[in-house]
Parts: sequence; structure tokens; C-alpha cells
Amino acid sequence: MTGAGGAVGPTVVRACAAAGWQVRALVRRMPEPGLLPAVTDVRLGDVCEAGTVEACMERCTAVIHAAGQVPVDGAEGEERYRRVNVAGMETVTEAARTCRVDRVVFFSSISVYGAIDDEPVTEENTPQPESPYGQSKLEAENIVLGARTSDGDPLGVVLRMASIYGPRMKGNYRRLLNSLQRGRFLGVGKGTNWRTLVFHRDAARAALLAAEREEAAGQVYNVSDGQLYRLSDIIIAMCTALGRNRPRFTVPLWPARLLAGAAEQSLGYFGKRSPVRVADIDKYTENQAVLATKIGEDLGFRAQYSLRDGWASIVEEMRATQAF
Repeated sequence: MTGAGGAVGPTVVRACAAAGWQVRALVRRMPEPGLLPAVTDVRLGDVCEAGTVEACMERCTAVIHAAGQVPVDGAEGEERYRRVNVAGMETVTEAARTCRVDRVVFFSSISVYGAIDDEPVTEENTPQPESPYGQSKLEAENIVLGARTSDGDPLGVVLRMASIYGPRMKGNYRRLLNSLQRGRFLGVGKGTNWRTLVFHRDAARAALLAAEREEAAGQVYNVSDGQLYRLSDIIIAMCTALGRNRPRFTVPLWPARLLAGAAEQSLGYFGKRSPVRVADIDKYTENQAVLATKIGEDLGFRAQYSLRDGWASIVEEMRATQAF
């Protein structure tokens, strides 16, 4: 597995080991003790180094490719997307063919769909990524979907993951949880925009199914817990897990965007970055909703964790490890 030391990687490794697989993990740095099962064959290396990747795949049946460059700002981020997400996929796919691997399961993202209106999208919708990150993920999808095994069968399976939440998560949901925990949250808008999520343990189960089931070959699957949530539903679930009351006050959308734009412009004159940008508000209030029925119909995938159970588990673990 690539990306074994990331936000969801350790959970995937544990799920594979529990299912009886012998797991070899490629990581950029050695994981902290206890993060991966003791039986894991851990290898240090870069997913873009052909020799290293090929050596890791020797005698492997399947590869779960979860390594990738997460969204970052600026031209430097775009360069990383090209190197890690696209060139890295080329390296992994070529090594898999050389080593006669049967299956490559690729962790993609629903960001490949681009802007999503009020109706959730399915795998039948044409991807129209609007960000360099989403574009790089779509290019990586095309690489692995175009690859064939030595027998001429499709090599890849693409999992378009909804937002994966877990105790090692980073990004917007981690910041949202932290702000609610500290009582510093101030919402924007009504919170009625649609979201889909998947708990990290359910995401790992989906990956394992995609690696094991023959009918998954060559397919693209949206992966979520099967539910559609308003952003306000997610905030309520977080507050319940934290034992806090739901925030009472929110800022209307248009004044928030106006103030954020003014702050960006003013601070920009002094070469400083505003703590809240218009792009951040737009991201917070956008729809990110997909339907994930196909993976259930084809592979029998059913999420085992509800939204409230998932956030309760996360908060319990983060408090136990003093992550707050």
C-alpha cells in the first residue's frame, strides 16, 4: 500500500491485515510505534521513485494507492499535484504491470466532478474539475483505468471518496471540529448546503472490497456512507460528540463575503494574508454531494458507521490521545 502513513492509510493497513492479507507499506517517513500492525512490511521511499516502487510490488497481488498531494495553495501546489498525483500514478501503474500485479485500487476524490449543484452526482456524471487538484486526480484516474494486466484485463479500480473523516484527518473538518471544541466557531450562511462523508473505517472496507472482488476491475465507484447531510447536520453531530451546545449565531452569507473580500484587499497591501478569504467562505457553503449506490449494488458495500457514531468515536479517540 502507498500512503500507509497518511490520514486513512493506517486504517486501511489494519483492515487488510485483519482480513488475512500480508501487507507491505510504502511510507515517506517511518511511522510512530504502534501506528501500523507489527506484521507490516514497512518500506521507506517516494511514490515517484520507479525503482523503489517496483521493489515494493514484488510478489504482490494487489496495490492500494492512497498516496497523494492534498490541496495546497499557489503555483507550488500545482507543481506538486503534477509530480505526486499524476507522475506518481504513472510510476505505480507501470510498476504494477512490470510486477504482474492483478489489481490497483486508486483513492481518488469527488473533487473530480467540479461544482455540484443541488442534485447529488453519480458516476454517470461527466467529471469537470475546477481546481488543479481535481484535474490531477482525474488525470490519475485515466492513467490507471487505461492500464491492463498481463492477461489483458482491466488493472485499476477508482474509488472517488467523499470527505473521509477520522482521528487523523486534516483540513477543513479538523479545523471545524477544533473551533467547536474551543467555542470559537462562527458559522456563515444557513448551513443548508449538501455534503457527503465516509468514516475512515468504512473507507478502508470499501478499499478492501475493491481489491478482492473480481467484478470491481475497471470500475469507478463513489464512496460515502450512503447518506446526504446538510452542513448543519454535521455540525450538530460534532457538537453532540463534543458534549457542547449547537452554536446559536451565524453570519449571513453576503455580508461575510463582503467583509472577507475587504480584509483580503486591505491586508494584501501589506503583503499579509487574511485569516478568512472569500474562497474559504465559498468552500464552506458549497455543495459536495454524491450518490454512492453503485458500490453497494456491485460489491455489497454498506457503511457500518452513522454520522453521530463516527464523530463520537473520533472525539473519544482524540481525547484519549490528547489530540485536542
